[in-house]
Amino acid sequence: MDAAAIPGAVCGLHPDQPITFTCARCGTFGCDRCRSGDGTICASCVARSGVAPIEVGAIIKESFSVLPKTAGRLLAV
Repeated sequence: MDAAAIPGAVCGLHPDQPITFTCARCGTFGCDRCRSGDGTICASCVARSGVAPIEVGAIIKESFSVLPKTAGRLLAV
């Protein structure tokens, strides 16, 4: 069931927030504060799995931070 199909429903963990998604793993309804990972899994499922969500921005930032340190060696190749 889609979270949008339940008008006026609120999040079980954050009663001041409306539900905005359904977890693709467990089916729990959640609000934007509960959303984690790629946006389709709730934070509880991420915590239970022991796998941290992938932070694409952090990976890109770290990748580009290597360039100034290795620019001379990369150009020589």
